[in-house]
Amino acid sequence: MLNYRYLIILLGLCLIENVPAHAQTATNAAPPAQPTAKQLPAIPVNSESFFTENTPTDVAPAFGTDLYSLAKTVDAFHPSKKNVLQAHFGNDFNYKNEHSTQIGLASLQHLTKNLYSTSALTNRHLSDETYKTYYNLQTSGLLYKFDKGIIGLSYDHYTGDIDMNGFTINSSYQFDSSTELLFFSGKRPHNAPGAILQNVYEHFYALGLQKNINDRLTLDLGYDISNLSDGNQYKNYSFNGIYKLEHTNAYADSLLFDYSHGSYDKFSPAYDTPSKNDYYALGLRRDWPVYSQKRIWSWTTKLGTVRDNNEPFSFLPSTEIKLTQNISKNQQLTAAFSYAWYQKRTDAEVNNNRKANNYSFALDYSITL
Repeated sequence: MLNYRYLIILLGLCLIENVPAHAQTATNAAPPAQPTAKQLPAIPVNSESFFTENTPTDVAPAFGTDLYSLAKTVDAFHPSKKNVLQAHFGNDFNYKNEHSTQIGLASLQHLTKNLYSTSALTNRHLSDETYKTYYNLQTSGLLYKFDKGIIGLSYDHYTGDIDMNGFTINSSYQFDSSTELLFFSGKRPHNAPGAILQNVYEHFYALGLQKNINDRLTLDLGYDISNLSDGNQYKNYSFNGIYKLEHTNAYADSLLFDYSHGSYDKFSPAYDTPSKNDYYALGLRRDWPVYSQKRIWSWTTKLGTVRDNNEPFSFLPSTEIKLTQNISKNQQLTAAFSYAWYQKRTDAEVNNNRKANNYSFALDYSITL
């Protein structure tokens, strides 16, 4: 197990060092000036990219190997800064009794004009109805940023219930201001407790395209394939979209639509291997800033349907509340909680102990230096 005492101390020092000046003044001092737009996170109109929020399957690299997200933190939050430190905690429980808890710390350090070094420590616990496991991930790599995108490579070492070496390739290319292509590839454990206990790993390839059709409509297309060491193969493709209904200084309303289809080639008794998994959803999201507190709230509600194999579709409504808080000019905290109600349709689902209550919680802290 990783010793996180040093990580907590490091985060504490960063918080103390970057306390806003007005927080250190006397109580009778003049109040701080009204924050400017540069001190606030932008309303995340197109924040639900293929590799982050919309896709229900685990397509993107794990926290600590996702160099694309680290690079975007610098660009979106505080472009004048060159170094990033991120802390993450996530907890997820789905209708198939699959439980995942993850905690980690990642950093991006500027080396030269366009070259960065990266490092991360991550601990993840996974369980289902039959198996319980954990692993630690230590990663280090290099990231090169250029005008049109990024290229990154990391070396990943896994310990715990699986002992293996892996790697992750991250790349993105912006053809223009409205079109971005992303490619991820690498070697990692297959994300299931039974697979990890049997040392099953995968070589994965993921391709995504994000296109702003016009000022209102953004589409995400994605395809990924994983070749597993036990001879199995997993494929997934997705189609997601965001349509801006209304966008003012006070709030932004968006219509969301999601579709994904995943499948395994072979059955395995060690982990869940549906021959097909389909997911459809239609939703609404409202983002509204609180300028006086440098804060943005987001509320999303979706009506979804999901099925495995040839089961009837089951109703899966969900809701999520998300907070983005600027602590100071170079610190940001994001917290999100989502809850879904899985509606059982068949006796088989009852016999499989499908759970009606599904939830996830994520907490992320970023500091740019």
